[in-house]
Amino acid sequence: MKGVIINNFGEVQIDPHNCKAKHDKWISQVVTNGDTNYHTMKKVSEQASELITRYILDLHNGKNLAKGTRRGKRSFNHLCNTRIRLHKLAEMLETRYNKKIMELTEDNILNTFAEMRDGTILTREAKPHLCV
Repeated sequence: MKGVIINNFGEVQIDPHNCKAKHDKWISQVVTNGDTNYHTMKKVSEQASELITRYILDLHNGKNLAKGTRRGKRSFNHLCNTRIRLHKLAEMLETRYNKKIMELTEDNILNTFAEMRDGTILTREAKPHLCV
């Protein structure tokens, strides 16, 4: 279902994947009555959930950006995609090594990405990852 967004200039923009509504729904789960609950993500440890939530909230506010990128808050599409990708990556790493995210070593993470590139780790459709 497409959503409609009115930007800061009063212009109407189409949101084809309804990312604004998805992000607003997630924000309402995280922030309730002024309190922030960092442990809303399922299937990952509380540490991973807190790290991902803090990072997405920083991106939403325009903080913690890569060097050389434009300042300001990120788009709703970017926020939703980043949240989903980081959640799936944290879930995969934690189940693969039976460790919490902060206990993983650099070698664990590099080996996982190398195996994704080689085709050892496949997608849900049993195909190799195209872009790691």
